[in-house]
Amino acid sequence: MLPSKPLSYDCTRHIIKHTDPNTRLSLSLRCPAIQAFEKSVPFKCRKLQFKENEIIINDVNYTFDMYGEYERFLQLTVKHGNREHIERVQHFTDIFHANIYMHYRLLGGRSEPIRVKRLQMDVIPKQWYTSHELDQLITFEKPMFLSAYQHFYGNDEPNPFEVFRRVLELPNKNITIRSRLSWRNFQTIIDNWRRTQRKVGTTLTIKGIHTDEVEKVLNRILRRWEYRENANGDLIINLYKDKQLRISYGDSHGSLPSCPKLWSELMNFMKLEVIDVDKK
Repeated sequence: MLPSKPLSYDCTRHIIKHTDPNTRLSLSLRCPAIQAFEKSVPFKCRKLQFKENEIIINDVNYTFDMYGEYERFLQLTVKHGNREHIERVQHFTDIFHANIYMHYRLLGGRSEPIRVKRLQMDVIPKQWYTSHELDQLITFEKPMFLSAYQHFYGNDEPNPFEVFRRVLELPNKNITIRSRLSWRNFQTIIDNWRRTQRKVGTTLTIKGIHTDEVEKVLNRILRRWEYRENANGDLIINLYKDKQLRISYGDSHGSLPSCPKLWSELMNFMKLEVIDVDKK
């Protein structure tokens, strides 16, 4: 029997690079000796989603919770389909620092950029803004944001102007944001897209808009700009040169409540898309 020969550094790096991202993380969590090596290899995935105390990578959920009455510990639950793996990770006194630890263990400390196709942030973890270990994750200029083909951002801030401004700095073609919408924010979007001459196919979908907010924006458009209406009821306005902006909107709720006073609080969406002049 021939003696086994260890893989070379380059060969091992190539294998890890093309290994399923969740398999990589599973090996890294169970074998601390390869953690530094794994983090030195570019990390790619189809979907990366951040939720409260949870990270979803492709189809695998990583959930972290605190347990223990006298001796608090962090429990990591990894779930894929019907399979579930649970383990105690480390002792912590609170979920805040436990989140920092798990975000760093899974995604932080990487010398190569994280690249994703769909990036979804139902929440922006507060730990990102307070931990220097997670500096590489928190800025929109990082490849994790810039490389995403689809980008979803959940915003619960009462004044979302700054959020819109930062999102508009992203070059991504497909962005969805859940936020309130004022005329100021809408005007900011239009001015930005005209100045940067966004390419055909660029879309921004805004969800969670109240009915009265949609009506105010549409009424301002009708009063201030030249427009035409297509067969679907979408508004078309000139954007720049031979490019136009198609504005579609609709409701995201079921049946109307019986009390008309509640209609203005219903949730709606508005979608903006850059199109060619001759496109309907």
